[in-house]
Amino acid sequence: MYLLIFTLGLGAVVVFFIVNLLKTTVDTDRCGSLDKFLGSTTSVFDEASLALNTPSSNLPIKVYNDPGKQILVLFATEYGFSEDVAKKLHDKLSTELDPEFQVRIARLAWHKSLPIDLTQEQAVLIVCSTTGDGVPPTESREFFDEFLADASKNLESVNVSILALGDSNYPHFCKAGRSLSEQFEQKGAKKLGKGRVDVDQEDWTLINSWFEDVKSSLIQIKDQIQTKQDYIVTYDNCSSSHSTSLYNRNNPYWAKIVNKFDLTETKSEAEKYERQVVHIDLEIKTEPNKDSSDPNKEVSLLPYHAGDAVGIYPQNYPVEINHLIQVLVDGLDETREDLIGFPVTLGSGNIYDLALHHSGSHQTYKKESMPLDVALNFFLDLKSVKPSLLTALLQTVTDAKEKQHLTDLLSAGASVASNPKLKSYLEDGREVSDVLYDFKSGIKGLGLHGIVKEVRALQPRYYSIASSPKYGDNKISVCAAIVRYRTLGKERTGVCTTFLSDRITVGQTLPCFISSNPDFRLPVDKEVPIVMVGPGTGIAPFRAFMQERVKENAGETWLYFGCRNKDSDYLYKKEWEKLAEEGRLKLRTAFSRDQAEKVYVQHRIKEDGKDLWELIDKKGAHFYVCGDAKRMAGDVEQTLINIVMENSGVDEAAAKQYITNLEKQKRYQRDVWV
Repeated sequence: MYLLIFTLGLGAVVVFFIVNLLKTTVDTDRCGSLDKFLGSTTSVFDEASLALNTPSSNLPIKVYNDPGKQILVLFATEYGFSEDVAKKLHDKLSTELDPEFQVRIARLAWHKSLPIDLTQEQAVLIVCSTTGDGVPPTESREFFDEFLADASKNLESVNVSILALGDSNYPHFCKAGRSLSEQFEQKGAKKLGKGRVDVDQEDWTLINSWFEDVKSSLIQIKDQIQTKQDYIVTYDNCSSSHSTSLYNRNNPYWAKIVNKFDLTETKSEAEKYERQVVHIDLEIKTEPNKDSSDPNKEVSLLPYHAGDAVGIYPQNYPVEINHLIQVLVDGLDETREDLIGFPVTLGSGNIYDLALHHSGSHQTYKKESMPLDVALNFFLDLKSVKPSLLTALLQTVTDAKEKQHLTDLLSAGASVASNPKLKSYLEDGREVSDVLYDFKSGIKGLGLHGIVKEVRALQPRYYSIASSPKYGDNKISVCAAIVRYRTLGKERTGVCTTFLSDRITVGQTLPCFISSNPDFRLPVDKEVPIVMVGPGTGIAPFRAFMQERVKENAGETWLYFGCRNKDSDYLYKKEWEKLAEEGRLKLRTAFSRDQAEKVYVQHRIKEDGKDLWELIDKKGAHFYVCGDAKRMAGDVEQTLINIVMENSGVDEAAAKQYITNLEKQKRYQRDVWV
């Protein structure tokens, strides 16, 4: 039995007991060190219970008792980066502005619990991420829905500046921040400085520029901001968690793997290396429904809807951990034994607490003092390199060639978005260990603490759920394409996909939580026809949709599925063909490599143009797309636009507006990724 203790915010302490079966006796002489497992493929989750707690409760909150000129820093975050940026902005303004300014920070998700009254604010600074294909972070959806719908609110007293964070690989780049900016403008708010800055992929050059713009603009309007008593008098009602569920990103549910098998039928190890897809079933327990009059009615401990995703916390690959440790051993001139137990401090955005319970002893690690091997196993992202790591190494490298190389890489700045050389260097597949090896003469000068400070937190990975809760088997199904590739002469792996395929087995548990996706839902009216387009693992949510449609004996349902070969990666083939034979599903497939000319799902859609137009325009069908955002989703949308043009006689602009209207009516929904 494991004892997990962690804070959920503002002094509240929650204690959880989790029972796991130990497969291996933990080395108590190491006082919690996981060194003996670094060379093993066994999941450390069997030996260690994790209190996965993100830094929501560690905001620099301050209540001002004296009158002053208030500034409100708000953030909406999905993965923690917006929070990190907002904290840095708060700290900068708090230390560099006149003491008359009273800088406060809060989550947009606290708009009711705090509560936040924008009509009483005079200077509002918002850091807002856009997730997926243009949607706001899950935790802030309620605020967005209410704010965008309320046309009556007068914000003429507000000076606002918004930092919109996004990824330009998606068509709706920075849409959440842009929508906020438009609404503030419509409600009469005045632009503070530039008013809004759009940032692509953590461009700190642009972020720092926004910081300076905000600071100088606040100084300019200082006399225009009234001195008054702050209406926010307590933060006691605010929680670090935005979810009403007991289990969430901050407090994940430990689900047992009860089923696992390959969905692909590969003929060789080489094929498996490139194209393996696994199916995993996670068991979700139930408990009596306290709100029901029926004492036998059970409710899931992890409720979800068809269309939602499951977030899974992975564990890093031992081989890659060992490689990084060896680079550090050589660079720091330390023994491996001393290094792995060396206490390090995790930075902002990391998961905080890890509790190990073994052989009657209980060791709890905090972010301020955690053995390096524990941090490398569970909490540090060894794959994604922060440009700031290179900037830090530039100050400490002693080798002339390394210094010249690094100077050249950073000659156009430390922003990947605006520095082609740096972008090319990192996009070649370099990981943290590669960068440290390339500039090893700087390791000793930077030191272990300096290095850890510049390493990102290991984030959960998200997978569209491939099952419906209405199916009644108390399971969550995951369909994952295993990522393996080779760059720079080294074998590389996807952190979570290979964790699921290679390093955790049936009977073991993993920490997970539900990520709600309210923009990807079946129509309320079960008789409304639907069209689903899901090549590859994009099929996952449509398996959930189909289970639900069958259970409810719903209306006409079409599915477009595509993959390379019918005989090797036709995912859930038997299920689809059985449903098609029963007349429950119109199935259209595209096997791109089974003939001389490549055929994709958009080609099948084009072939069915006239029938699809009838289904959408006359019968009111809902159209869903899941999968690759870079090419597939765009190709499918262009095919739809062409169908509208060909069957209605309108020009391209009108056809695009038709698709936009479908989107506004929630009849065209996409769940896509890059």
